[in-house]
Amino acid sequence: MIDIQKLTIGVRPALKVFRLHTLGGSLVDSLLAARGSTKPLAPDYFHTIGTNVEKGAYRLASEDNSNVLTMQPADVIFTKDAYDLESSIDLGEFLREFDAIWKVLDETLHFRDVRRIGIVAETRIWGKSAHRSLFHRLMNLDIPNPFKLNLRFEERRQTKEGLAPDLEKSDYVNIIHSYYASSLDTEHPEDDAVNANLDVQRYYMPWLTSDVPRSAAQVSRTFEREFARLDKILKEIEGYPP
Repeated sequence: MIDIQKLTIGVRPALKVFRLHTLGGSLVDSLLAARGSTKPLAPDYFHTIGTNVEKGAYRLASEDNSNVLTMQPADVIFTKDAYDLESSIDLGEFLREFDAIWKVLDETLHFRDVRRIGIVAETRIWGKSAHRSLFHRLMNLDIPNPFKLNLRFEERRQTKEGLAPDLEKSDYVNIIHSYYASSLDTEHPEDDAVNANLDVQRYYMPWLTSDVPRSAAQVSRTFEREFARLDKILKEIEGYPP
């Protein structure tokens, strides 16, 4: 199975959580107090704190930015980044850390009416021929030497029988594939590699009113199935890990 270089989970409420403006300081204190001598949140788990008072946004990060939590009224985003650590991110460990963080968030902000939970993975295939190999695996085009592939597509699945989902009102799953030359990456550009990223999003209707960690675990099971499909595609690409 190909390594996950970066993993993100995002939670978007149906309505903006404006109380973050007034409770943000207490929330940051609680998150720092949740760090301990053992996992999931080690003493150095969060090291730096950034704020944007005008937007009501907060950002907590480890010293090397391998753990980043961003909170703003419109969404909460937790990311683990292993690009510079030469390791792969374990989904189970990632979710355990998210569970510990969410417990602190929910105790302060009392989240209700969640519209979306999404899990995004970034993977990377190395080698000068990987770009051309991936292009010809995905596209039925007679182009001998494609340059800087950048392809994104979505697949939407209704969770109940019915017609195509209403993007504003339906309960559905959205699966996004992104393939691009890693030189286009904004945070970790690399000339001799290509990215193959997977984003699995669950939209809730009625809105999710409780137990976000349990629902995130359910989304993760869909994510694992889709990641296995992606891995099957990538196995045919030059540069896939032996």
